[in-house]
Amino acid sequence: NGWGLSASATSPWWTSNNKTNTSTLYTGVGSKNTLTVSVPGGPTGTVANGNTAAFVLGQGTATGSARFLFSTEDGHILGWSPAVNGTAAVTAVDSSAGGAIYKGLATVNDRLYATDFHNARVDVYVKSIALELRTWSSDVTSSRRSSSSRPPSSSAPPPPSSSPPRAQRS
Repeated sequence: NGWGLSASATSPWWTSNNKTNTSTLYTGVGSKNTLTVSVPGGPTGTVANGNTAAFVLGQGTATGSARFLFSTEDGHILGWSPAVNGTAAVTAVDSSAGGAIYKGLATVNDRLYATDFHNARVDVYVKSIALELRTWSSDVTSSRRSSSSRPPSSSAPPPPSSSPPRAQRS
């Protein structure tokens, strides 16, 4: 099931396939591209990155700017760069220890906004000069909103577990 959809000015459309942990690419007329990218963690959002100097990833000795970024339900931000790994997105941010459940992404200039549903906040990342994304602010909107506009704490689900829930016998 597709959650997010993104494209650059010259790319195919990229989907975030939550159930299959992939991103499928489609042409503008809806034909499936041969490339399917692995995006572990339950991808929910995706954005295209048009800034070739922003959001540099690394894996082993390979480095490159992420052309597409993904948010996941297990609290990761991943990036895909053909120079780093042509078939899999690479982890750039791991916020799983804080219980993050990312539900979507947006970009403005060199900033990446990730909605953390579980912690009721927006995490903001800026382009980096090294091989990591750095937190710029953990709650960019809190000073601009009243406490009554914050979602009730009961609206967020618990962090995902590593095993499925067990059925109860009556």
